Amino acid sequence: MLEIREINQDPSYQASKWQQVRMLVDVDEIKDLFEELGDFFLFCLGGVLKQGEGSLDPQAFLTIYADYIQHLKEGKVLDKQVYMSSFSSAMTADLKALYAVNVGENKQIIRIRQPVIQMQEHIFNYSQDDQKFRSMVFGMDSITWGIQFSYPQLFTDPQSNEVKNVLQSDFPNSHLFRTLQKWVRRNTVPTPFIVDGKKVNVPIRLGKACLNWIQNHPQLTTQGVQVDVT
Repeated sequence: MLEIREINQDPSYQASKWQQVRMLVDVDEIKDLFEELGDFFLFCLGGVLKQGEGSLDPQAFLTIYADYIQHLKEGKVLDKQVYMSSFSSAMTADLKALYAVNVGENKQIIRIRQPVIQMQEHIFNYSQDDQKFRSMVFGMDSITWGIQFSYPQLFTDPQSNEVKNVLQSDFPNSHLFRTLQKWVRRNTVPTPFIVDGKKVNVPIRLGKACLNWIQNHPQLTTQGVQVDVT
């Protein structure tokens, strides 16, 4: 259970120099990733919740993710309302990295105390003007592409104001993020897009198991983008 604080006891969370892992993987692949990570907790961020709510069971997350992937395989995009809150979660190996703030009668917001892996839907855009792929560009032409995992390199301790190098300190989620990075390097590839007949390897990652169906992704077709699956 998370520590409960009143809003006047709520220190600001200051972190910077974020590292991002952006990837679209198949259902069995993300299940394998979760097994590799071991024990961890998921909590929804960014919204007002009823007191005691916000914890997301990893198996429940996997069920929603499977629905998201199945729609892409069928040439459809799942309604964002179904998956957005689950994709906007914090992943942590230690409950002490999070806390809850009372914001009204039986209402709370979950906040970050120490570095956690922050998740959100990953989208990208391809610009015909300069032939560039850009992540986290929102618009009508944006393409949904799995999840972005973010973790900071620097963190300012709210008590001492000391700036700490996160990956070189003993924060419990640093090991979790390094494990995620290693899994991604082994099990995914830079996405080999084809645009105007030219192949471009883009750093956003694609699970190897996705190569069998990725051409069904409806937003790729709309934007005139393909993936080299050879």
